[in-house]
Amino acid sequence: LEKTILKKLFMIFHKILPIFLIFLFTAVFLGKDLDKKLIGHHDWNSVVYSASARSLIGKADTGEIFYQQDYPPLLPFTLSLSFLFFGIQEWSVRVVPIIFTFLTALMIYFLTKKVWSEKEGITAAILYLNTPLIRYFGKIAVHETITPFFALLVFYVYWLWSKQQNRKNYLFLLTSIFLAELSGWPGY
Repeated sequence: LEKTILKKLFMIFHKILPIFLIFLFTAVFLGKDLDKKLIGHHDWNSVVYSASARSLIGKADTGEIFYQQDYPPLLPFTLSLSFLFFGIQEWSVRVVPIIFTFLTALMIYFLTKKVWSEKEGITAAILYLNTPLIRYFGKIAVHETITPFFALLVFYVYWLWSKQQNRKNYLFLLTSIFLAELSGWPGY
């Protein structure tokens, strides 16, 4: 009995370990300066989308409705959810793109694991997280931080659907395409 319990625990640990490693590297590479003021060359995007998100939850600074109509709406919606859960502050803006950067790294892991192996999947995800562009832009609230996750999700789900064409996979594929389109123009 003890051997089977230990064997099950080891199997669970083996499945969770890669996800934990990717989470750990995301925290190490992107967790610095979460509460830094939204100033700088690229943080103006975070300010614009945060204004839109505050407007969505009725907390706009001026009381007016501000909406960025040039881009699909998923980023301001996710920022507004972050504001509702964590309050309106700089780190609650930065946590949204960090979550999507982590999810993108997970998708890279799962896709690479399917094509090659688990070891290569972990390596690919960590290399992705360690690239200078991701380390810089991975915590800035722009569409380019959320769209790659949904684009890779569409690819992954299409792969699943092509292997097993059933209603569940088809609906999952349609949902992932819809979310990709809501996240940014490359989703189209």
